[in-house]
Amino acid sequence: MTDKETKTKKVREHLIKYGKITGLEALELYGLYRLAPAISKFRAEGMDITTIQKDGCGYATYWLNKKGEQ
Repeated sequence: MTDKETKTKKVREHLIKYGKITGLEALELYGLYRLAPAISKFRAEGMDITTIQKDGCGYATYWLNKKGEQ
């Protein structure tokens, strides 16, 4: 497993455990710099993830809808 795959797996586990994550959390906690591609991968795998981005804010929060948990 590559370093990127390990980081992505940790982010997936974080989403399942805590229900949400931001790009800053992914970077600080797991060293994953680009969260959006990981979120796209999770969605392709069937995870139901909602993106919330506040107006004027430079980042998004990704929420896992528990029914989409796999």
